[in-house]
Amino acid sequence: MFLKAWASICKHGENHRLPKELTPSFNRTAVEDPSDLATAYLNRWDEVLTRQSITYNPRSLNVFQKVSPPPPDLLRATFQLSPNSIGRLREKILSHRTNSDERLHLSSFVVTCALVAVCLVKARGGRRDRDVYLVWSVDCRARLDLAAIPSNYFGNCLGVDYLVAEAGSLMGEDGIAVAAEKISELVRGVATAVGEVNSEAAVEKMGRLRSVGPEVQKFGVAGSHKLGFYQIDFGLGKPVKMETTSLDKTRGISVAESGDGSGGIEVGVVLVGHEMEAFESFFVQALKDVGGGHRCSRL
Repeated sequence: MFLKAWASICKHGENHRLPKELTPSFNRTAVEDPSDLATAYLNRWDEVLTRQSITYNPRSLNVFQKVSPPPPDLLRATFQLSPNSIGRLREKILSHRTNSDERLHLSSFVVTCALVAVCLVKARGGRRDRDVYLVWSVDCRARLDLAAIPSNYFGNCLGVDYLVAEAGSLMGEDGIAVAAEKISELVRGVATAVGEVNSEAAVEKMGRLRSVGPEVQKFGVAGSHKLGFYQIDFGLGKPVKMETTSLDKTRGISVAESGDGSGGIEVGVVLVGHEMEAFESFFVQALKDVGGGHRCSRL
């Protein structure tokens, strides 16, 4: 919403009156925090930085720089999934499901993340017994039992969830189905989990993420195909290409709607050369196996 409001002002001038859906709501009383999650998260962040002997000013708005420099041989690429490809992958997942009694939540997000997670794990190769973490953010505004939280609420109302799986379980022929079932279960449980979370459980969950070692393959999802990045116009026209610049440092993946307006999804990845070649090969083959198409662009 912030980007859309900013773009609207830039396009129409500073005297432009923002439409209701883009006018920020700063009503902090709309979000109840009986477990004092805000303090718990701040204390946990302070503990992490202190343990790493990082000197910082907690009141500073400067960009946090304590991030390892990226390798020099990184490649950046965007892979596009068409609605047809997503639908065909969904059908394949249903045909390979291991628990036919449970209804799956196979949204475009779930299907896309399952495919990308499997391709990333296969591209990395290595030990099959290593843990894999796929982390994503959850918009809690519509999931909390609080009617007072409007869609234009401007503040932190996010949660985090993540898939934990053994690499070997995602490397098999039914790896995409395995990943999709796990992600589906987590996504379906979000509505209940968000309302029941407390500070102790939240800190424990964040602690598990922070404590994983280098042997664990961990990647986060940035963005969403529902945010409408390609509809944002600062007065120069709509974007031709959207990139998440932080991927070279975080080594995560980005998700956005397709820029061509087809209703598909764009996935951005940043990998070292040989892993990028392997990722593209697995990605293309997975879509060929279901009769779907793809597009890829590299920087």
